[in-house]
Amino acid sequence: MYTPGFAAPEQYRDPDRLGPWTDVYGVGASMFACLAAFAPQAADARVQEDHLVSAKKIWAGQYSDDVLEVIDWCLRLDPLERPQSIFALQKAIRDIPPVKRKLSFFGSLKKLLFSEIGA
Repeated sequence: MYTPGFAAPEQYRDPDRLGPWTDVYGVGASMFACLAAFAPQAADARVQEDHLVSAKKIWAGQYSDDVLEVIDWCLRLDPLERPQSIFALQKAIRDIPPVKRKLSFFGSLKKLLFSEIGA
């Protein structure tokens, strides 16, 4: 059983080739859906004619390039081109450097006030 958009290509055509990389595809599809608010193109349709625009192209400048590259990596049609285990995926995600965010006006004010009073 599978859900279109979240199922890897091998789930449609070759159930003997399922493995952790199959689950990795589903994780990537879930991350894509969290950003897009809709599922990616179904893998069986992508195999015929791939219309899926990469996460890195869609959300460039809005999210970390490293995060977007991980999503695109998970959604590769060829199972051998995806992370081969959940542990490999977890390592890739953990290795993404944190993004330094700009402080909001109130965050800057709070920092200034606390630095002035020595707290």
